[in-house]
Amino acid sequence: MLLYIFFSIILFFIFLSLLIRFILLDGEKIPNKILWESMPNEFNPSFANNVIAIRYSNWDRKNWDWLLKNRLKGKEYSDIILYKNNIRKQLNLNLQDPRIFYNKNNYYIIAVKSVNYNQEIIPQLITLNSNLEIEKTTEFNIKEKPVKQKNWNLFTDKNSNILIITDVYPEMIIRKVDLHNAKLLDGIKYNTSNFFPYYKYYIRCSSNFIPWKNNQLICILHLKKNITIRSIFFTIEDKYPYKPINYSKIYTFFNSYIEFVSGIGWKNNKIIVALGKDDYQGYLVEINPNDIEFIRS
Repeated sequence: MLLYIFFSIILFFIFLSLLIRFILLDGEKIPNKILWESMPNEFNPSFANNVIAIRYSNWDRKNWDWLLKNRLKGKEYSDIILYKNNIRKQLNLNLQDPRIFYNKNNYYIIAVKSVNYNQEIIPQLITLNSNLEIEKTTEFNIKEKPVKQKNWNLFTDKNSNILIITDVYPEMIIRKVDLHNAKLLDGIKYNTSNFFPYYKYYIRCSSNFIPWKNNQLICILHLKKNITIRSIFFTIEDKYPYKPINYSKIYTFFNSYIEFVSGIGWKNNKIIVALGKDDYQGYLVEINPNDIEFIRS
């Protein structure tokens, strides 16, 4: 009888481990050093020219009483917080998921309205001067609606073209941008359904592109499986037609369930990664580019 109970327990834990492995998404821990962390309820940061833009939410995810009284009644509020030299500024625009970009003494933030998932997403372009004062807020002039992916990131190539990546799978879409008129211009499309053969999960944009070796650009994409979000590095050519080149193994920064990368950049030959953890707090971490292992031949 005891032997039966013992083997039953062993089989139960084997089944449980297999179930967890099926539900969650694994990832190798990449060595990193925390450089900055936000206040609670601020997450998914991006950064440009020493300014951090981060999403703020009044939904206290660790306060179940607040959840029951407010979130379920639709009283969640989102906004954008800016940090510069540890000075905190709130924009009071009721927008979320900011991605910040710097060009010719102006800061540009792409953010979206707080909408239900079954509604279309309308990206907004916020133009700020060097003092972080809002000059104008404009809806993107887009021809195709609804927009399904909201993680748009501005970047430049070696020829100083201002570009945006709006989709990555099953098509990668990169387009030129008219920042003055908040308009998407002509671009390119690649069928990437066969480029990521090992990743059958929901793969989407996360960060901007930055220069990489061998005339390439590198960014971070996110993979979502059930309640887990992990990251892969992704490289393309640094000129038109921006052909996809390579991708890395799956990585985790904190071994948390939700790790959403919103921006990357270079500093002192290290890659700085801006990410949110568990939709609760934001971080800037430093990684060694030599620790990235690519797997596509």
